[in-house]
Amino acid sequence: MSALAFTPKRSIVYQTFAHRSLRPLPEILTADVESSDNSRVLWDCKTSMSSVIFSPDGKRILTYRVGENTIRLYSAKSFKLITAFEGAPVGGVESAVFSFDGSLIATGSNEALVCLWDGYTGAFKEQLPREHTKPIYHIAFALSDSVIVSVDKKHQIMIWKVAPTRRAIHRRREMKGPMHTALVTRIATSPDSKFLATFSYDKTVKLWDIAARDVIGAPMLGSAEVVRGAFSTDGAKVIAGYSDGTVRIWAVENQAMIHCLETGIQRVYALAVSPKGNTVAIGGENLTLWDISTAEQLCIAEGQHVTCLHFNESGNSLVSGSSRDHATVWDIRHSGLGPDSDISISIKGTTLKGHTGYINDVASSPSGNLIASAGFDGTVRVWETDLIEDIDLDEFSSRPHQEVTNIALSNDGTRLVSVGESVSFQIWDFTTGEKVGSLFSSPEGKVRDVVFSFKRDLWASSHQNGNVCLWHHENDGLTPGMSVIHCEQGSITHIVFSRDKPYIVTASWNKSICVWELASRACVARYDYEYRPSRVAVSADGENMATVLLHEKEDKEDSRTYHLQSHKLVRGMPIKDEDAWKVSGVVDSVVFSPDGNTIVVSQRGNFKLFDSMNPLHPYASFEESLFQSSGIPTGWVPVFSVDGAYLFHWTWAFDVSKLSRGTQSKLTVLKPVKEDVRAHNPLSPLYVEGTTRSIYSMHWKKPMLLLPADVTVYESVAHKNTIALGSSDGRVFIIRFSEQYL
Repeated sequence: MSALAFTPKRSIVYQTFAHRSLRPLPEILTADVESSDNSRVLWDCKTSMSSVIFSPDGKRILTYRVGENTIRLYSAKSFKLITAFEGAPVGGVESAVFSFDGSLIATGSNEALVCLWDGYTGAFKEQLPREHTKPIYHIAFALSDSVIVSVDKKHQIMIWKVAPTRRAIHRRREMKGPMHTALVTRIATSPDSKFLATFSYDKTVKLWDIAARDVIGAPMLGSAEVVRGAFSTDGAKVIAGYSDGTVRIWAVENQAMIHCLETGIQRVYALAVSPKGNTVAIGGENLTLWDISTAEQLCIAEGQHVTCLHFNESGNSLVSGSSRDHATVWDIRHSGLGPDSDISISIKGTTLKGHTGYINDVASSPSGNLIASAGFDGTVRVWETDLIEDIDLDEFSSRPHQEVTNIALSNDGTRLVSVGESVSFQIWDFTTGEKVGSLFSSPEGKVRDVVFSFKRDLWASSHQNGNVCLWHHENDGLTPGMSVIHCEQGSITHIVFSRDKPYIVTASWNKSICVWELASRACVARYDYEYRPSRVAVSADGENMATVLLHEKEDKEDSRTYHLQSHKLVRGMPIKDEDAWKVSGVVDSVVFSPDGNTIVVSQRGNFKLFDSMNPLHPYASFEESLFQSSGIPTGWVPVFSVDGAYLFHWTWAFDVSKLSRGTQSKLTVLKPVKEDVRAHNPLSPLYVEGTTRSIYSMHWKKPMLLLPADVTVYESVAHKNTIALGSSDGRVFIIRFSEQYL
């Protein structure tokens, strides 16, 4: 089945083809704001494209791939190729730039050559004398297009006259003053094109007088490598972004630091100054806008994973590229009515889909009517902003998350909880796809896992700080009540609720298991081990707990069973050599039977059954290799029928109601039953196969639904004929299939 189900129902495509489907289309219950995917592929060279640039008049688009003789000029009106640059031994292009009037294009190559091209036709004009000895990483026009500045890999700065001179030696001048001692990462010319700023891995920013060919003042020394930089609009300040995530604002006049912005990101990946106003946009894990004069953060869009930024000429629109396969155009809105009013800025974003990988560069035409992007997928794409779907930006911005990191489903299949990267929680009605209440968050920080109890109104979240939050949600109109368990166990790896007893069990990386009473949140038992608990389970009646301890160095494991009321060890045993798995690795699951008398331990498609009160040896086993199998999906574990008579694993069912478990009994090798007992299986047959981007049923060889290219699934859960997906771009999909195909 195609991804027609994801096509808007009001669209011509859906209305034309929906009735032609041979099978009923699945129903997407959640309302989704569609992203704009009406991009035009300008060029597809199959390998990563590095840069895209509009000419100053917005009529031409220049694009190239760093390190290769791959540079092209396109018409921004017809989107047709004007020329592919040929006619000179330019080598691999490292940098390219339009002159301010757009009549020339200058390129620097990895063969240390500077070449000039016609900015309208792309025709080759001339190669400047070879004076550099290393690849030219940066190039710029200056002094009203009368000179070109070039910087090479060895930090040497050259100034070239654009107009020819009688003698070639008179055409080139080298910048005076002490050079940088490490790679120059960025260069920028001042708005009047009289000054040059260079930004370097040696942690300094330097200013240069281009006409005098000399350094200005002292180097501006920061705390880390300088990776991004620009001049302010008035030319009075230099803004530098550093590898430690800070941004420093320096005064051109005296090279003194004015402000240091603590952006909260790990590294500055992008930096752009608005052409109008006093605003700088900074990109990393988040996108933030700052006032350059006051160092005040104006607004933030979290979880954007920004790689590049570009303002349009009016400064009212900003385009960002992401490492998560999309670009975003941000509408910048100002509020405040006069010089005496407080002015605030907010941003609303529209996602531009089409790329399938990291976005290397973005650009906006001066008028803002075109947006271009160059991606790791080898394509250069162009969007006409007038044709971008009229998306309700307020609705778009209300997506619950920037990225879905966790989802959990209640045992009765009625409530879903999704968690975002920015620690935002959203509850959903799994039967209708509607949101239940509004977003809420936890003060405990980043979430590691979310687990429901056996009641839909009680669930728990474990957090990176080692604490566990208990959430009580008895009224859909109210935010869930929260209480915190301060575990003091280090990072929590497993949370298990007891069904019939008021306990919750936590296991951690620091080799301990704690049993907590729910009402008081008091620790009633703690077990410390020499090895890390790899799996934990609690019997349905709440009487017993089982765990498997991983001996990482010895590559073996121990199984232990405890009585939860007395907190005493019932039986501990090493998994003997004769009982060892034929494949090495960590146990996948530990499961109790409904009556609590049997423990099932599974690993990579195989499993063994142990008597919970006498777990010295298994009394039954199953090995996938004995049966023809196309491979069990990752995370699939055995599950009992409600009455415990059958054990289900992947497509197999086993009758375990009459197995002998005596100490003298021979190990029973389980064989699947031949009759159809699927009605007794409590698990949904639906699952997501990530490599094929498809939803499958275990009973079908072919996929039930192909996912669109812009849906990257991070988490999924299923119940009966419905499956929920959490996507990398923050969307949550709840999809219902016709029961006849399950």
